Amino acid sequence: MAEQLSALPTYPSFDCSSDGVSIRWSKWIVRLENLFVAFNIANDQRKKALLLTYAGNDLNDIVDSFPAADLTPRDGETHFQKLVDRINEHFNPQINREYQVFTFRQLTQTSDSVDIFYQQLKRHASLCNFANIESEIKSQLITGCKVNKVREKGLSNPGITLSDLLQYARTLELTASYSRKMHEDGAVNRLHRSATSSQHQPDRRHQQPSRSQASHRHNQPTEQCKNCGGTWPHEKGQHSCPAFNKQCRSCGKFNHFSSVCRSSPRNTARSGTGGRGSASSSSSSQQPRSIKHKPKPVHHVEQHGECDNNDASFIDDGNDADTEYVFTANGNSNQLPRFKVYLNGQQTTVLADSGATVNNSYCVFSVAIGPDI
Repeated sequence: MAEQLSALPTYPSFDCSSDGVSIRWSKWIVRLENLFVAFNIANDQRKKALLLTYAGNDLNDIVDSFPAADLTPRDGETHFQKLVDRINEHFNPQINREYQVFTFRQLTQTSDSVDIFYQQLKRHASLCNFANIESEIKSQLITGCKVNKVREKGLSNPGITLSDLLQYARTLELTASYSRKMHEDGAVNRLHRSATSSQHQPDRRHQQPSRSQASHRHNQPTEQCKNCGGTWPHEKGQHSCPAFNKQCRSCGKFNHFSSVCRSSPRNTARSGTGGRGSASSSSSSQQPRSIKHKPKPVHHVEQHGECDNNDASFIDDGNDADTEYVFTANGNSNQLPRFKVYLNGQQTTVLADSGATVNNSYCVFSVAIGPDI
């Protein structure tokens, strides 16, 4: 019965100019024969005609250059097979077996699929004229495979067949694929849960504090400033303290108030009067007692630096009771600022109160008072 084809199946033409033409030709003709089987094409002349139809212009030009005698089949030969054999001779004029074996030994797995590597080994092995192709392919598969477990399997079991080794490699690839997929899905699920959780959480930036939180903040203890008695620390630093550059009314020192003074009161009797602002003490029934102090020697003087009327050292520790301020280190008593005043009609000499322990009008010193040496 004559074969009927409503339309020719699609099949690519053969490229005669690219590298590896002999191997590519072997693959191309095998696939063409598979196409003939699929479409039930068995007629010899039709198979030859379809080969030349699908071959393309370049391959047809090569076939046209063959002598007619080379394409004439002998007894037992077919036109299609004679044409295929002649093209094989053209693309493989002389196969150098040693070079083909060398090329085969250099093959390594470059793809993730062991089956692709196996097909590559199989094609090259067909050009090497191996006595046992399957054994050679298995050896090169063990040598050039990408997965170390496949190599270890082949080395630990020398009697394993090529089929079993390929099946083991496929199982490892499938397991790795499942594991990678599960890991990726788990990461996506964790990200989704995190995003969902953040969407359901209230925005606390604009929420008013609860009554318990407000009460907790209100009850938190605050520190007290040692210089003014207010809340410490001050918002704008120590220079924003109300006591900064202010004189204490109790000890006469600067930078703190008398309400938090930690120094001993000034000696109010050293001027010979009832103290600063006590001019009417002569008419009082109770006269202030004169307090005599044993003089203490000065062992060393530390200069804080030159200063003017507005300069002062800020006091910030609680050990200032033993620190005195002096206005002279080498002057004499005749140069001290004394004035004659009239109190209740009586003339008296008074000493100007500078607020320091010892009066002077030049520099400020810190005097450390110690025991007698």
